[in-house]
Amino acid sequence: MTKIAGILFAAASLGMFILIIIYIFVYNPPTGNWQEKLNHLNEHWILASTIWRFEFLAVVIYAFIAFYFSQFNPWWYLVAIGHLFMLFEYALMLGGYPNVLSKETFRIVNEMAIWVFAGSNFIWLTGMTGVYLKEQDWLPYKYVGAGLTFLCSILYMTMVLGFTTMSDLFIVGPLVLILYPVNAYYGLRILQFQRAY
Repeated sequence: MTKIAGILFAAASLGMFILIIIYIFVYNPPTGNWQEKLNHLNEHWILASTIWRFEFLAVVIYAFIAFYFSQFNPWWYLVAIGHLFMLFEYALMLGGYPNVLSKETFRIVNEMAIWVFAGSNFIWLTGMTGVYLKEQDWLPYKYVGAGLTFLCSILYMTMVLGFTTMSDLFIVGPLVLILYPVNAYYGLRILQFQRAY
């Protein structure tokens, strides 16, 4: 099961990386007012909703694999909890956005989705920091993983606390995006061959 779990962790990581790239460069979300954002979403709903549905599946895989590895390292519990929390974000986006009829409704649904996004990422990235730091046999790469996850968890924590916004996060977006290939490499290089602890 460990080998399969490592491969699934890597596959989910690569999947999220590809889906985020498609969302940014193909769906290309607008930065205008709420009506422009909503119109763009309605015009490209099939693409956006498909991306979110596949992300949902990747998040489920992440949570399942994290619960499996938690028997070896309790930091994985935070990774699992963060991804379970993240599932609510997709309920808001897939179930909420199509039914928005006013600026007020859009703002409520959007702000709730952003808050869940920030909170869930803060939780699971904090967990991954602990996972990487406890790794014994992956020097010096474990410090690269731990450094990236720790920095990103701090950035998301500032969003949770209200010090930064989603617009601010776009500035460091590439840094966050790098995490998924790093996690994929970790899954293929370490997790499938040993307990890693």
